[in-house]
Amino acid sequence: MDLNLLSRYRTILMGFAAIMIIMCHAPQYGVAMPEVVSSILSRGGLGVDIFLFLSGLGCWYSLSKGGPLKRWYYKRFIRIFVPYFLIQIPFCFFIYALGNLIGVMS
Repeated sequence: MDLNLLSRYRTILMGFAAIMIIMCHAPQYGVAMPEVVSSILSRGGLGVDIFLFLSGLGCWYSLSKGGPLKRWYYKRFIRIFVPYFLIQIPFCFFIYALGNLIGVMS
């Protein structure tokens, strides 16, 4: 199996897997689908498996480039937690202010 081919189309395959996961959950919210689509999507776990496999493949390629493991974790930390905190901190202030506002109004 040529992993370079998977790596080249990894983003497209991850998008396909994400769509499979979303469509698998759609009937829970009342979305009606043709029977053929429902039978295929009843195996929605396959989309999760594909997505996790491709994510692991991306991590493996990233780690195989070399460099210290500590730096690899640091880069992932910056990519994930900086945007998270930039979104979460204003949200927490908003919820806190809203809670105080509701407490004053009642």
